[in-house]
Amino acid sequence: MSLPKATLFRYAIQTCRSLENEAVYNCLVSSLGKSSGRTLKEVLIRSVGIQVISLALYGHLMSMQGITSAPWRTFTMLLVFIFIPELSVAQFFSRVFKSSIQWLRSRSPSPEPSRPSSLWRWGGACLGSHISIRSGTPVPLYEADPNQVHYKRSAYGVTWFGRFVLLVVLLIQYSSSLGIRYRALTAFSDRWNSYTLFDLRNFNLVIGGTAAVLNSMLLAMLNVTWDRTPAPSDVESLQPSSTVELRTHEMQQNLESEATLQSSASIWRKIQAYNNIFMIRVNSLFPAALQHNIEGGIILHTITRSMSLFFFSPDFLDLSVLIMEKNPRALGLVSLRKPGKSGLSWLFDPIMGPFLRWGFLDIYLLPYISTTLVLIACGFRFMAHNTFVGEHMSRPAREFFKFCDKWITGGRSNVSFPFFFGFALCLTVWVDLAGLATNARWQVRWSSALEQGTHWDRLHAGAYMYKDPWYDSMYIL
Repeated sequence: MSLPKATLFRYAIQTCRSLENEAVYNCLVSSLGKSSGRTLKEVLIRSVGIQVISLALYGHLMSMQGITSAPWRTFTMLLVFIFIPELSVAQFFSRVFKSSIQWLRSRSPSPEPSRPSSLWRWGGACLGSHISIRSGTPVPLYEADPNQVHYKRSAYGVTWFGRFVLLVVLLIQYSSSLGIRYRALTAFSDRWNSYTLFDLRNFNLVIGGTAAVLNSMLLAMLNVTWDRTPAPSDVESLQPSSTVELRTHEMQQNLESEATLQSSASIWRKIQAYNNIFMIRVNSLFPAALQHNIEGGIILHTITRSMSLFFFSPDFLDLSVLIMEKNPRALGLVSLRKPGKSGLSWLFDPIMGPFLRWGFLDIYLLPYISTTLVLIACGFRFMAHNTFVGEHMSRPAREFFKFCDKWITGGRSNVSFPFFFGFALCLTVWVDLAGLATNARWQVRWSSALEQGTHWDRLHAGAYMYKDPWYDSMYIL
C-alpha cells in the first residue's frame, strides 16, 4: 500500500535532515524529484478560461430562466457573479425557501388539466423560472398568481440533446477541478502553494459554476416554458412587489412634484421625499431580492475562503526550515519568514488592510468585516419586519429597528445603499483583486530571479510551485 503524498514529503525531509551540504540536496532530489512546477502564464490562462466559461454558463442559465428581458438587471447579475461566483448558490437557496413557502400556501392541485400542479410550479420556481408581465419585466414564478400560470412542454430534439451533452461535459470539468482542489488540501497539504490565491479564486468560480450547471441541467430536464394567462380585466394579478414595479413611474412623478412644490417644507421632509424617489428608482433597477441574494453570496464567499484555514498544516514550511539550516545562502532568492512564536499578532498591510498573523498564517480581516456588515443588516431587517417578533417587542424598540433598517443598514436608502451595502460589497471585491495582483507581481519577480538562482533555489521553487500529476489530465481546458 502506497503512502499518501503528504506522508512521503514529511518522511523525505526527516530523512535528509541528518545529512550535510550537497548530500542534503541529493537526498531531497532523489526523494522529491525535479519538478519545474506551474508557471504564471499557465495559471493565468487556466484562470481566465474558468472565468470566461463560468460567466458564459451563468448567462446561459439566466437565458433559460427568462431573466434576460431586463438588460440592466442581467448586466448587474453578471457583474456581481464575476467577483462573487457564490451568487448562484445563494440564489438557489433563496428561491427554494421562497418557493417552498408559496407551495405550502397553495398545496391543492389545479383542477384544470392545462394548469401546473403545485409540485410542478414549485420545481420551476426553485430552478428560477420567470414569466414576463405586461411591462416586459420578468417576474419570478413564485410571485405570480398560481391561477394565472400555465406551462407548455418543449420537444426533446437535437438542440436539446446538444445542450444537455455540453452541460454534462462542463459538469465533468467542474468535478475534476473540485478533485484537484481536494488533493491540494489533503495529499499536498504540507506543501506551501505559491499560487494559493489563484487556486482559491478558481475554487470560488468552480463552486458558482457547478451550481449554475446543475441548475441548467435540471431546467433542461424539466424542458417547459411558462406563461401567464391575463385576467379578464387585464390587470396584473401578482404579488405586491411586482405591483410596485408597475406603478414606479407614476409614484416617482408624484414624489418629484411633491419635493419640488413644497419648497417651504422642513429639511427632514425633503430628505424623506428625495429618499423615496431614490428607493423607487433602486427598486426598479436593482430589486431588493437581488440585493439579498448578493448579501448571501458575500457570506458564502467568505465561508469558502475560510475553508482552507481548516486544512492548514503546520508542517508546510519544513522544507524552507531545512534549507535555511543547511544552506542559508540559497534563501537569498526564495525566502520566507523565519519560524517565530505561534501567538496572535495584529498587523496592517497598506493594500490588503488589517490582518492577524498566527505563526506562518496570515488571516486578512476585510472579508470578515464585510460579512459582519451583511449579518448586521440581516439582523436589523429581521427585527424590523418579522411579525412574530414585532408582537413581543416594545413600540420604541420596533421603531428603532425600522429606522435603522431604512436609513442605515437596509441598503435601500440614499445613505445606506452606497455607504453600507456598497461598502460591504467593495471590501469583498477589493481583497480578491488586491491579493491576485500582489501574488502575480510577486511571481514575476520570483521567476525572473530563479533564472539566475542556484540549484538549491530551483529545488525549493519546484517543491512549492508544485504541479499535481493529475493536473493536466483532469483539466479539459
